[in-house]
Amino acid sequence: MHWLEDEVSKLREGVNIQLIQLQEENSQLQQQLSDAQKKLQQAHRELINDCANENSTLRNRVKNLQLQINLLPQQMMHHAQQLLGMFQPAWGRGTMPHQSNEC
Repeated sequence: MHWLEDEVSKLREGVNIQLIQLQEENSQLQQQLSDAQKKLQQAHRELINDCANENSTLRNRVKNLQLQINLLPQQMMHHAQQLLGMFQPAWGRGTMPHQSNEC
């Protein structure tokens, strides 16, 4: 009978050791899971921030392009007036370069 009690005691001790090891492993795994979740949340926040920044940059580019498109007719008109202005003084004054009648 004493031998059986010793065996039961050894088995309980073995089970308790395994239980403690499993609890420690569980604790480590829970910590790793918690760390991984924190990293995932941080990566998610960074991704959202990067997307927001990229969207803002793209919106600004679109606004700049729209402004350039809106200003393009005015710029074309201005350049056309400058080109016409190069020729206008001679036409506007009615003067032509002097032609020599000498032979």
